[in-house]
Amino acid sequence: MSLLDVLKWFFEVAGINKRKIVVLIALLIILNVALYYSYPLVRLTLSNPILRKVLAHVLVSVLATTAFGSVLFILSKPMLKVKLGVYWDSMLNPYCTKCKIPLSGSQSGSNVLRCPNCKEDFTLRFGAQLLSLDEAVNKIRNKDI
Repeated sequence: MSLLDVLKWFFEVAGINKRKIVVLIALLIILNVALYYSYPLVRLTLSNPILRKVLAHVLVSVLATTAFGSVLFILSKPMLKVKLGVYWDSMLNPYCTKCKIPLSGSQSGSNVLRCPNCKEDFTLRFGAQLLSLDEAVNKIRNKDI
């Protein structure tokens, strides 16, 4: 197993898609450029004890804000539970089991849901019985499942 396979597995498990990777790389490049051009200012600041304390407070503030933002981002992801062969969030919206994206293409009375990302079709089944989206939501809401 190569390093590339391990990275692909990690990104798949973490739910990181290509767009998020590109944004992350762009942010890292911007950060590196900012650090490169701010180095003389930081070196000058470190020689002054008062400015050194200010810089330390700014760095702690940035780190705390980043940590808080990361926690909020993680908590903002919907908690999904599997029922009737698909994932459901707390608002009873169906999600794809592969890419965890909300399913669409369901019309009132339709038995087929489609993932807009991976194009897979899902049918909602309760035993041998096919359910429409409305029937499935009612069964889950009434805790018949």
